Amino acid sequence: MRTRRASVEALAGCGVEASLSATSATCVHIPASPGTSIAGSLGVKFSPQSAEFGCAPAKVRRPQHGPSPKEAKVAHHVKQIMTAKVETARPDMTLKEAAERMRLCDIGMLPVCDGQKIIGAITDRDIAIRATAEGSDPEITAVSDVMTASGICFCFEDDDVKDVAALMRDRQVRRIPVVDRKKHLVGIVSLGDIAQHSDERTAGATLEGVSQQAHGATR
Repeated sequence: MRTRRASVEALAGCGVEASLSATSATCVHIPASPGTSIAGSLGVKFSPQSAEFGCAPAKVRRPQHGPSPKEAKVAHHVKQIMTAKVETARPDMTLKEAAERMRLCDIGMLPVCDGQKIIGAITDRDIAIRATAEGSDPEITAVSDVMTASGICFCFEDDDVKDVAALMRDRQVRRIPVVDRKKHLVGIVSLGDIAQHSDERTAGATLEGVSQQAHGATR
């Protein structure tokens, strides 16, 4: 170690940059073309721009630039984040059956489908306001009697996530059925999906917008 330190000091006296590590050999760097006297006296093997003294040239670590964990999981299309397995209701199902399915799945909305095609949607609010409040018998009243059939909120599987997030804010809903271009139901996208898989600005704006719905009604 003392011999290596002496060599470093000798190199420094000749205008040569040198470094000393306790666990590695001494590495030096000579900015100008090396002189013959230095090489002969120190036994240094020179390259055109650098010199070695018993070790390989030091490797420079460059910072790796990449997306943050949040950015890495940001999705662009709805089909990337939707839930493909969807609980649905038939139009001839009774309200009691629909309500029981909502309770079992812990959800507040069921798409109503005739085969694969979506024809409406029914929510727990629809059952409460349009049936229970009107005195309708849930054991005989059909889903088709109280469901929302016109103006139903849905999106396409290839829609941009940001557009669907804006739709959620505008319509004040937490779940949106997803269809293909034939209008066949292929999934459902929720507010939680948007929050988890979109950028922070979109997620924050959507959460704040939907949370402002009147009276905290479940959609």
